[in-house]
Amino acid sequence: MSSGWIKLHRQLLEWEWYDDTNTKCLYLHCLLRANHSDTKWRGIDVKRGQFITSLEALSSETGLSVQKIRTSLAKLKSTRNVTSKQQGKARILTVLGYDSYQDSNKEVNREVTSNQQGSNREVTTDKNVRTKECKNKKKEVTNDRFAEFWDLYGKKTDSSKCKTKFAKLTKTEIDLVFEKLPAYIKSTPDKQYRKNPITWLNGKCWNDEIMQPNNAKSTHTFETQNYQSGNF
Repeated sequence: MSSGWIKLHRQLLEWEWYDDTNTKCLYLHCLLRANHSDTKWRGIDVKRGQFITSLEALSSETGLSVQKIRTSLAKLKSTRNVTSKQQGKARILTVLGYDSYQDSNKEVNREVTSNQQGSNREVTTDKNVRTKECKNKKKEVTNDRFAEFWDLYGKKTDSSKCKTKFAKLTKTEIDLVFEKLPAYIKSTPDKQYRKNPITWLNGKCWNDEIMQPNNAKSTHTFETQNYQSGNF
């Protein structure tokens, strides 16, 4: 995609990841790669502000390692700059607020020519729109994060209750969920011994100590008994 353009505001200088070279590079690359209009790719709907990619493709296109791409992508997702959704073997990246990098300056021109009362109304309306957009973006990100949790947890029961509970978690708690959950999943490879997801969320089990899997304990006991009996 070599045609078209994006619009950058100088406020980008104040962006929290601006001094993070890898994350800034990845984000600007996403802005430039995102579709200007809705399209299809191999039967998959790709909306405006989205594009089909993979970690390997992003690595090749930016010159960053796959691990650096993973790290920077996690940062951008945590601050709701992008969302990522797996679609079969492909990955759909969505740049949240993409329209703000495309719109013209018509709103600014209207403010210059209108009277103060009209300007105040426009500002109020604009604030309301931005507030609604922020809420929608937050809801979209929460839904995406819950989908990641749901797929990772594996034991799919009480989806509605889990989604409601997940939406009430703070950003810090969600970060802890994804930090601790892989170890818990590894400790309970047999899903029948894994807590129901709603129980795990309600109990804030990301704060619990992760116990060894039963088979690991059994193996250790077996090896100890054989060592003591001289079978080694």
